[in-house]
Amino acid sequence: MEHSGYMMGIDIGTTSTKVVLFQKGEVIQSCSRGYPLHSPTPSVAEQDPEEIYKAVIIAIGEVMIASGIEKQELGFISFSSAMHSLIAMGKDGSPLTNSITWADNRRLPMRRN
Repeated sequence: MEHSGYMMGIDIGTTSTKVVLFQKGEVIQSCSRGYPLHSPTPSVAEQDPEEIYKAVIIAIGEVMIASGIEKQELGFISFSSAMHSLIAMGKDGSPLTNSITWADNRRLPMRRN
């Protein structure tokens, strides 16, 4: 099936995931799903990868349902995400840590000789 010119942009940001569906340069549908930034101390800025994943899946689903289009009609999907974040991953692909975001200010202690 040939696509109908639908394009989806997904921005996985620091405080929410935004999903926008376009057709021929016009916004057809959009959705935003938020998640918390965990800051137990002033220097810590982390997020739960599972919360982010769920927000992405829910937002995509809501846009697709509200628009009434079929997945085969999508010409492409584009992702962007928060810069400079780190998630340690296990051999099985599961996260071992929270996402340490660009806003995290922790540092390693300096080594002394």
